[in-house]
Amino acid sequence: MRWSLWSRGRAIVSHASALAVHDLGIANPAEIHLTVPPAFRQENNAVVLHRGELADQDIEQHEGFRVTIPLRAVVETAASGADQDVIGSAFHRPSQPGSSQPPTPPTRGPEAGSAG
Repeated sequence: MRWSLWSRGRAIVSHASALAVHDLGIANPAEIHLTVPPAFRQENNAVVLHRGELADQDIEQHEGFRVTIPLRAVVETAASGADQDVIGSAFHRPSQPGSSQPPTPPTRGPEAGSAG
């Protein structure tokens, strides 16, 4: 909630921080990862800012802040070069009833494995 106020509602919790919000796997980032609009100019050493526009379907509203959906969080975290253990752990089913369900892994098309 603090970072939502700091950003005037423009920041969205993303990447490994979104995995932690969704309680998916072992993600426990040292800094808060936020996606902000490209023109966003504020800086703070406690956060890692990722600039970009997010589609409405990639965002969930939580109490006091917005966060990327689980599948987007996994994709962003993987693309940022996070440890494979963090990514893989996000796909294990939570052991506690009521926990967030892990995202469905994206399917690969037939061209994904072809050389070219």
